[in-house]
Amino acid sequence: MKRPAKSGVGHRIEIAAPAAAVWAVIADFDHWGTWNPLYIQAGGKALVGTELDMTIQLDGMKPQQARATVVTAEPGACLEYGISNLGGLVKAFRYIDITPLGEGRCAVSNGEIMSGLLGNVLAGVVGEKVRKGLQAMNEALKAKVEGG
Repeated sequence: MKRPAKSGVGHRIEIAAPAAAVWAVIADFDHWGTWNPLYIQAGGKALVGTELDMTIQLDGMKPQQARATVVTAEPGACLEYGISNLGGLVKAFRYIDITPLGEGRCAVSNGEIMSGLLGNVLAGVVGEKVRKGLQAMNEALKAKVEGG
């Protein structure tokens, strides 16, 4: 599975840490719940083909259980995973891109692309909530990595 060409929602942030330090936090799914306000629980490994178990918390909504499959895991550079719900009627493609910016700095772009027969409908309903969740996740990631 490659990243869909459709537009989605996302957030970009600069972090005063090397890409490897950011990757170490991102790849540690078992501890996402300790710092991540969007994914309040997660488990799995950052290995292509691995299934991830997650609990997603969007603002004003009940936590949702999800199972994702890792499609790309490039240490220090990119994590991508796909979630399929309602028998494939809704598909969410999530990505976290890490771009080195020079000595001890990087940028993190965190986004979601929704597709499937109901993907556009769902994107219209929860797209802004997802964008805010991605922003909150990036800000928490920055605080976690920069704060040690």
